[in-house]
Amino acid sequence: MKLSPLLHRLALVGLLLLPTSALHASDKAPKPDKELAKYAGEYSGETRTKTESLSQSEMQEYSLKHHSISVSLGADGSATVSQSPNAEDEITTFGHFKVSGGQLTITFDPLPDGKGTPASMVFSTGHNELTAVTYDHALWPKLPPPPMHKTEEGRPTKAGKR
Repeated sequence: MKLSPLLHRLALVGLLLLPTSALHASDKAPKPDKELAKYAGEYSGETRTKTESLSQSEMQEYSLKHHSISVSLGADGSATVSQSPNAEDEITTFGHFKVSGGQLTITFDPLPDGKGTPASMVFSTGHNELTAVTYDHALWPKLPPPPMHKTEEGRPTKAGKR
């Protein structure tokens, strides 16, 4: 079967355009943002009793349970927040973050099964530290979420000593 010259040219143009469209498809993947990348990493914070030392906490010598929060921020703007405001249950939510005017705002994705969308959380930013400014008071009725320090391999950074 012989192709007409017009169909032959159209087929060649289609083949030439195919790699270009494949390249554009890969452009749709999230790319790291330089400003957001500054905040990327793991942050964690917990409350302890006033008389409890860090070593006692790590050895779990106290029977009191801790209230904790951890935030994982990706260079692409993704965010995961795990909260244990009642020291028993852990609630994990996913979303995206942005930074403006010294504040970091996490906007959450809708919950599965149509259970709504959690309200955004706002944190003030410091050197390797996040402190909740706006949070769900129904989840944290007695105490606010504890300040969080950026961690390196599960340990606080020097600037983020507990």
